[in-house]
Amino acid sequence: MLRKISVLMAALLVLAACGQPYRDLGDEYHNETDYQYYFSHDSNFIAESETHFFFYGMGGRYLCSRTKETGEVAVLCNKPDCLHHEEKVYERKFYCNAYASGELSLQYYEGALYSADSIAGDIGELIPVIYKIETDGSGYTDILRPRSVLSNFIIHRGTLYMTYSDFHKGPASYTDEEKAEFSVMGYGVYAYSMKNLSRSPKKIIEETGHWGQIDTVMGFGNTLCIRAVTAEDYEETNEFSSQQWLYNINTAEKRTFEPPRGSTLAWVDDTLVYFGAAEFGDLTQKAVRINFDGTAAGELDIEFRQDLYAFGGILAADNRHLVTFDLVPLEERSVQFYNDRGELLNEVLLHNRRHPGLGITRDYYFYLKNGQNGDDIWAIDLSDLDNPNLEGKPFYEH
Repeated sequence: MLRKISVLMAALLVLAACGQPYRDLGDEYHNETDYQYYFSHDSNFIAESETHFFFYGMGGRYLCSRTKETGEVAVLCNKPDCLHHEEKVYERKFYCNAYASGELSLQYYEGALYSADSIAGDIGELIPVIYKIETDGSGYTDILRPRSVLSNFIIHRGTLYMTYSDFHKGPASYTDEEKAEFSVMGYGVYAYSMKNLSRSPKKIIEETGHWGQIDTVMGFGNTLCIRAVTAEDYEETNEFSSQQWLYNINTAEKRTFEPPRGSTLAWVDDTLVYFGAAEFGDLTQKAVRINFDGTAAGELDIEFRQDLYAFGGILAADNRHLVTFDLVPLEERSVQFYNDRGELLNEVLLHNRRHPGLGITRDYYFYLKNGQNGDDIWAIDLSDLDNPNLEGKPFYEH
């Protein structure tokens, strides 16, 4: 009888573990297990471990590492006869373990790097693939081929979250006959256990009946922030709308809140900071702060800039979108740095036209700048924020 009870208890514990994505780590950031929210979710060019930065360099197509202690840069390929970025024959570029031919995405998780790409199927269709990349340059492994079209993914606390959509073209491109099928089409987010990627995923967000795409998934502690661009009222307004959820990974509770109008989100002092859905171009609006349960937490009196990144008590506000839409002159493209009380620490001109920012760490603010051989990564040294003449510098030489 005792043996039967023990077996039953063990089975219940296994089922309970399957229902939880990871142990509860609270709302503190943990580098090995957490999504690196402080890098850009649009331009996943860079990631970090405790000892290294990893990035796409050498013209933007070769995966490289830079040692934090010495600054030494290496191409992540251990083949002794490989020419890496110096290879001139296009077909031989694929021989290099560090070469990336398709979409660039990069995430660090528990000692390895992860990236997504698409490969051609037997009949010419594109098949999404997620790869695990070894940080010693020994190569990569195909770990998941989702059955749905992959548009974005993150790995956070034991779970791979992947967005999907049945809508593969813009809402205006569908005929009336095709729109009749919208009732059985949808979009949302799948959750795969990193311990068993072959197991069928769980749908944590599912919307049906109207056109939509998930354009953002970010992990902050025990909370996911998920944003969708929708066309629910497109025929009447000819405008897109958006919806946003805060999803608790431990309780599966979902809350909606007012979506930012194109603004990114930053995690500052245990709150999420963003610019709300005011009229675009209203440079007087203030940044909104909310708690992880979606309740209001006041405002932050900083200058309106839509690209926000934060880490370690420093908030970076980049005005790229304002320059892109001619609301700010090109020569005033800059990033401002604030402390967590909203006090301006410094403003640095970037001289990089409309190239995107890449994020912030404890040591640097990263951004792209056009170079002779493609886009290069530049960095601003945050230890020198007191310097009124502070400028960015190339993050590596090649």
